Amino acid sequence: MKNQYKFLITSCLLFLLFTTSCKKEEDPRFSVVSTEINNDLYSGGGTLMALYSVDGGTTFTETMPTGLLSGSTLLVKINNGTEDLTAEYFTFDWNKSSVAPSVTDGALANFTIASDGLSIAVAVADVLDLVCVNSLSGGIFSLDLTTGDTTRVGIIKENGLPLNNIRGLVFNYNDSSLYASAQEKGSGKLYTIDPATLFAFSINNNPFDNWYGIADLLITEKNQILANLWYKDPTESGLALFDTDGTITTLSDRILFDTDICCGKGMVFGSSQSEILIANYELEIYSSTLNGTTNLITTLVPEGFDASATDLNYIKNMVKDSNGTIYCLVYDSSTATTWFAEIDISASKLTNIKLIGGDGKNLFHGLSWIPKHLFDK
Repeated sequence: MKNQYKFLITSCLLFLLFTTSCKKEEDPRFSVVSTEINNDLYSGGGTLMALYSVDGGTTFTETMPTGLLSGSTLLVKINNGTEDLTAEYFTFDWNKSSVAPSVTDGALANFTIASDGLSIAVAVADVLDLVCVNSLSGGIFSLDLTTGDTTRVGIIKENGLPLNNIRGLVFNYNDSSLYASAQEKGSGKLYTIDPATLFAFSINNNPFDNWYGIADLLITEKNQILANLWYKDPTESGLALFDTDGTITTLSDRILFDTDICCGKGMVFGSSQSEILIANYELEIYSSTLNGTTNLITTLVPEGFDASATDLNYIKNMVKDSNGTIYCLVYDSSTATTWFAEIDISASKLTNIKLIGGDGKNLFHGLSWIPKHLFDK
């Protein structure tokens, strides 16, 4: 009988050991092997890092988690060393992760663990506001893309006084600075602007009077300032390249358009940074290489403008959003009015959104995309 009890106990122990071993094999543990953060279009400062939670968001840690059970939940958010980033000011693209998040509100990604070797990848980018500048007061205004309503968010100053006659404005992600051109008595100057204070500092005051006003600005992939201007002596329409310290690199070897690009001269990149679209008089849109070789693409037809707008000849600035939609400021010379409009190149349409400046009292230039977080803090 004792032998039977020993056999029964031994059998039970073996069974428990066997079932426990099987249980362990049925519940493998997984790990996060890498996290990559792309911050090329982020200007919020600090050092971006991922924070992980395996307890439903109660606690977060910088340490990449290991030992995760299949079917468990991993929460991931992005922090800049000071605060967690939010979807109000930044966008988050998690699509290049090895497994797509099962749930995300943008800023917080919810991954369901299903296999080993989870790689997390996120591209963080600024939410952008479209702004323009009142060239008579230096005031900078955000624009509602749908209604065209303007809201003043600050004023650009030089030496404590409003910087007037701004023409071009552009944000540079390479140094998180603003650059602007301003015209004084027919002579164009170049400025850098601290986004935190909106204080402007001259980096090229055109000391030898080599060019007239600079109509519009872009930042090239080589981190140079591309300017659309009129050279002097002789008077010639073309492009210029400046380093970010204001040094002009194309003065002795001018980049000239092979077509007389006269007026308006709003400018935006085309399908790549080797092509620009540039506005000419009477709503003509040209494409141009960075060497000045041009081609007429279309002549725009105005739609939805007031009947009084009979001389919509000058497209002063152009910008393009991430979907390829082009917005612009267009000036009516007969009524001295500025209109905010949308351009459809393929349909040759210039569609009015709103009249934003009338009777020459509110002249707007400097249409540009600016990170939203710069003006909300």
